Amino acid sequence: MAKKLIKLATISDIRREMATVYREARAKTIENTEAHKLTMMLKEISKAAEIELNFDKQPADDKKIADQLRDVAKAIRDTDTTN
Repeated sequence: MAKKLIKLATISDIRREMATVYREARAKTIENTEAHKLTMMLKEISKAAEIELNFDKQPADDKKIADQLRDVAKAIRDTDTTN
């Protein structure tokens, strides 16, 4: 049986999944340790989603600078791997 794919595209999706994990832990459907691990992963995913959301709200000039910094960082990484 295929596992259900959980949508985690928005902060609301992630919050909803955290609530599901909480309810399953309370109902003893999953172990508390497993619920804790899942919640910590969801917390990190929510941080990444929030950063992405804030990045999308930046003015165009800030995005241009961020893109340039990303290009510089990539060039440095590429140089490091060729040496």
